[in-house]
Amino acid sequence: MTVEVRLEQDLYEPTRRFLKLVFPGLLKARSAEAQLEVFSDEVSRAIDGVAGRWTRPDLAALVVLRGEYVPYWRADLHTFEVKTAAGLDETSVHEAHAHGRFGQYAWLVFQSVGNASETSASGVWHRVERQCAHLGVGLICFEDTTNANAWRVVHWPKRTGTDGAMSDRFVKQRFSDQLKREISLYLTNLGWRI
Repeated sequence: MTVEVRLEQDLYEPTRRFLKLVFPGLLKARSAEAQLEVFSDEVSRAIDGVAGRWTRPDLAALVVLRGEYVPYWRADLHTFEVKTAAGLDETSVHEAHAHGRFGQYAWLVFQSVGNASETSASGVWHRVERQCAHLGVGLICFEDTTNANAWRVVHWPKRTGTDGAMSDRFVKQRFSDQLKREISLYLTNLGWRI
């Protein structure tokens, strides 16, 4: 039996697990990238006096892609707005879309149970799905928080126009020091020099 999660922050760790265990494989299958690495963090905490509505995604993932035979590198920042079933409505899509200003891809992630289930008479799921498609926001939904393999991508996001400098500043300000060290070490081992 699926348990509905009541607190949004209780969905952050299952979402991080999905980003670590399943998301890289989905990205590889989607983009045919042979070489990619995903670094994800919970970034919802307020920093440097930045507070307010729609100012912080809940999680973010830096995805570093590189060619196997043709030399290229690319780093994309994916932002994730996470919602409980009870907290889901059309404004959730607009909040996720607003976070696209920080990265190249914006996502909405929610637990699809109760009134937020795909089969609910409330219609919330379908309204949210249509808004995501319209605005180019990626959509990931799940029922069971413990089974990351059962989470599904309903829509892939459209690439935003956010430049790399903005995303770099976001990572610098919002990612944990430990994760920034891991990213730096990974890039250094690939030959990246600042």
